Amino acid sequence: MVRNLAALLALLLLPSQALAEKRCAEPYAPDISFTAKSSKQDILQLRDDVVSFLQASDLYQKCLVDASRSDSIVFNKLTELLDNNQQEKQHAADALNSAIHAYNSSNKSEALKLSDAKQ
Repeated sequence: MVRNLAALLALLLLPSQALAEKRCAEPYAPDISFTAKSSKQDILQLRDDVVSFLQASDLYQKCLVDASRSDSIVFNKLTELLDNNQQEKQHAADALNSAIHAYNSSNKSEALKLSDAKQ
């Protein structure tokens, strides 16, 4: 009982931003590494990882917007948080496009299409 009360009190004393950020778990971009020897399956897996990241980022951004409605600290940082995540999304998408282009350039007979990956 005392532990539960202490835990509840600790949560209430945390800054509201920490609580909002805990509710809105920021996704991390996948490790995007590829070489000339990357296989088609490697690139398709990268594609799936990037798509999952992009979907998780959309949920994160929606969560931030929702949290900003009730939390003035999140509201004041909303643009910065959204911009940072949007830049990560763009970087991941650009890296995936580069990987596909590099793969297709070195494997002309077996060109990769995004539709080859699982949805």
